[in-house]
Amino acid sequence: MPVLADPAPPDPLLLLQLLSGLLPVALLVVGIVLLRRWGIRRQRRRTEDRAGRLAPWARSHRFTLELGPRPDLPGRFPGVPYVGDSLAAVSSRVAWLVVSGWLHGLPLHLFELRCRVWHGTKARPYVFAVAALTLPQPVPTLVIKPRWLPNALGPEMPLPQRFFAAFEVQVTDPAFRARVLTPGLMTWFVAALATGHEPWLRFEARRVLCCAVGTLRPDWADAMLSMLRGVHRTL
Repeated sequence: MPVLADPAPPDPLLLLQLLSGLLPVALLVVGIVLLRRWGIRRQRRRTEDRAGRLAPWARSHRFTLELGPRPDLPGRFPGVPYVGDSLAAVSSRVAWLVVSGWLHGLPLHLFELRCRVWHGTKARPYVFAVAALTLPQPVPTLVIKPRWLPNALGPEMPLPQRFFAAFEVQVTDPAFRARVLTPGLMTWFVAALATGHEPWLRFEARRVLCCAVGTLRPDWADAMLSMLRGVHRTL
């Protein structure tokens, strides 16, 4: 009967080569995990800092402030940028810094919408400052959105010309548009653009939604509240 030979001991040089090949991969994985954790902690600290600045503002308006996250909240609202469109899908929608209260007896929410916007196979993270007012009755759909085109019209030009050069209006009911699109609302949009904001406004069903790219700050929250008060007077 043949006798099986003892297996040869592993070649130390071969083991060393194998380990040296795996080490960079292991270090890369560990580095990615640590970097992700650092990024999450850093984002959390920034959110808490903004919450500290928003808290006095919320109390002064008798609103409540919730740090978040609230992944359920964005799903209540229709339209771009909450659900995307034919050109850009939106995923991973989460609300942070949720301010809740009442405006003229109507439920009001302001929050930061964090999401990923997809263009084809590529996605970019975005943050939107959102104000949402819930109405007692449904209204026709009306959307005001920036054209994202260079606008060289100066303040000497008539207000409607400056407004329509910078913003597109989509509407299903011309009479509703005539009622809502007041000189005051056009002035608000043009002024917001001059301060670096590119706001959207959307009426749909029982919602009035305003948003702009950027974080939720007390000054911009005040600006959106002022606009919603003016809009409410036209409804």
